Amino acid sequence: MNLPQVVFDYLGAINSVAKPNAFLALDEQGYIQSVGGNVAVFDVSTAAVGQLALEQYAHLEGLLTRDNEPLIIRNTQLKPGQWVDLHLFSAKELRWVVYVDNTQSAALLQAEQQQRLEEDLLVELHKRTG
Repeated sequence: MNLPQVVFDYLGAINSVAKPNAFLALDEQGYIQSVGGNVAVFDVSTAAVGQLALEQYAHLEGLLTRDNEPLIIRNTQLKPGQWVDLHLFSAKELRWVVYVDNTQSAALLQAEQQQRLEEDLLVELHKRTG
């Protein structure tokens, strides 16, 4: 996979180079300048280049702020059965949106939460019925 050096360096810094990923590079107005990575896995289209990111990807609504602080949104569900960590950061006069696959970890977390919820409900039911 061919990644821009800035994305490769970022993924290396967070130890996620080996995970499936994709990226969008946006200008300061939010228009997509570049798309790459495992685009098919994340339903990110190279045809979106030149388009306004928010018109193409509703899950970015409210995340494309003007500040240059890095932002990570963990366990974002893109579609049923697919979770990503969204990483937003600025570099080289662009705002980068990097999708890092987190499906396996998120599914495990969801199963653990469901099990705890079911156990809590059983305890509560037992308390009420004596």
